[in-house]
Amino acid sequence: MPFDTAQLFVVAHDDGATKQARSTQLNLAQVSFTADPAILAWTINGVSLNGGPVLSAAVANALFSVTPDPAAPDPTDVKNGSVNVKLLGLNNAELVAFLDGFINGGSAVLGINSDGGTKNLTVRLRALKTTDFVFDGSGATPNVARHAHRVGVTGNNIGFAGAETAANYTVLIAQAFNLATHAPLAGYQIAAPMTAAGALTLDAAGTPPAQVDNQLRITHTATGKVSILPANIFVPTDLIVLMDRSGSMGASVGPGSSKWSVASDVGSLFSLLFGTMIPTRNVVGGTAATLAAYNRTAIGRFHWAGGAEVVSIGAFASAGTSPSVPADVPGGGTPIGMALEDAAAKFVDGADALSVAAKWRRRQLVLLTDGMDNSGSPRLHELTATQVPALSDDLTTGVVLHNISYARTGDIQVAALSTLVAGHNGSFDSTETNPALALAPEVLRAAFLSLLSDILPVEKVASSGAPATPIPVEPGVDRLMLVATLPGAVLGATVGGSVVGGGTTGSGNGYSWLILENPVAGDYLATSVPAGAQVHAFVDLSLRSHFGADATGVGQEMRLWATLNYNGAPVRGADVTVVQRSP
Repeated sequence: MPFDTAQLFVVAHDDGATKQARSTQLNLAQVSFTADPAILAWTINGVSLNGGPVLSAAVANALFSVTPDPAAPDPTDVKNGSVNVKLLGLNNAELVAFLDGFINGGSAVLGINSDGGTKNLTVRLRALKTTDFVFDGSGATPNVARHAHRVGVTGNNIGFAGAETAANYTVLIAQAFNLATHAPLAGYQIAAPMTAAGALTLDAAGTPPAQVDNQLRITHTATGKVSILPANIFVPTDLIVLMDRSGSMGASVGPGSSKWSVASDVGSLFSLLFGTMIPTRNVVGGTAATLAAYNRTAIGRFHWAGGAEVVSIGAFASAGTSPSVPADVPGGGTPIGMALEDAAAKFVDGADALSVAAKWRRRQLVLLTDGMDNSGSPRLHELTATQVPALSDDLTTGVVLHNISYARTGDIQVAALSTLVAGHNGSFDSTETNPALALAPEVLRAAFLSLLSDILPVEKVASSGAPATPIPVEPGVDRLMLVATLPGAVLGATVGGSVVGGGTTGSGNGYSWLILENPVAGDYLATSVPAGAQVHAFVDLSLRSHFGADATGVGQEMRLWATLNYNGAPVRGADVTVVQRSP
């Protein structure tokens, strides 16, 4: 029973203490065979790595599955055809040695039980030793995506496994591939050769890929074997938080607090959380040493005074430095249209090397206002695509615009603002949706928190007014962040009733927070939560799931749905169990 050599890939890294696989090959490895007598059944009785016994039959069958190819002849009488070898997972402690075979290059021999006796199937183990990339964004090489290491991973832990190099493979990036034909699906497709330093050079004339959600197709040049892997590609982001400091922002919202003081606290903390939730990565080459330094923040304030617009927007600072809203006193009118035009121009004013038109960067603008556009020129309803362009107008200058209104019903131009935001791919939120709490500080804090997942590749997984509500965290999550909407004691957490140690904590600007790296799976509870605070939970995009049911009439067929994403890419071939109750 001769077999062609199969190839299985993982995306992996080795930090010197542990070996971890972050994602596995999405498509099945197809193995051709010729057999006589016929193959009636496939089971794995063990796996050996590079000639030595490593895995028991139980672990081997938890790691691999081998099934007849549906395109082959009747699987009950197969003499010639193929099978699919699928890598199921690499999260077992017994598999550390096996991961070494991927990271350093090697092969595994699967002992296959068939009706013709035990046969051996050799599978090549290969790793793409990188998980994340970040564009230079602008400058001489804006379209170069640099490798971004996880902390502890050494600078030479890049490229391909063993003696193989980038020259042995061709790489294509797309939003998704057909996993049977390996052809890219609709959307961009970019040939991106990998350099020895772990950089991908994307087609400068092409369209930049989506933030994070991408796939790599790796083709072995000698054998034609194809592997498709999920990959995180981060787009450098410039963020401006634009604050309305007109006279109405001086209104009291409680003892010792005004709209302005509350909004200033929230704007400052949003800047901090923006920097904090950027994954911790060290970048090889390029213009900055960390992923956070590829992202920048600026704080802006605007009002109308003495017959003139006053707009002050600070210089862009590294997101890791978390600039704060400067002390100020509200006063004057509200030139929203004029302020938006000034902010859009700030992204490309040439004041520094990165403030230039560049399609390899993203420009995010968050407007906080409490009133009507009543001064200045252009007015809100007069803004043009040239003054505040959207990405659809110009990839090199386009702005993603978000709005948060801190107001009571009737105080703001809901229709005009929501239409403008929708045309700029942004999110619209207003505290007026809850009239009884329209000016409550915690409502404004919650609105700002909701924006994080629209600007960064993070997922808001829970939001609860009751801290005792469990927060489910699935396996594979890289980072968990718990945020309480009031300051106070240092937040803690338990999982499954056990206290979680470590983590990064903070408190201020109206919030308390806890950040946990590589959290174990389970139901989490926040502890030491300030009385009356809401608790919000965020995870990165390593793994997320959504489930639901479409509403139907009584007695009608019900449609259930489930979506799974790993590293921002759709998971295919997963088993989903549905438990039905009636009712």
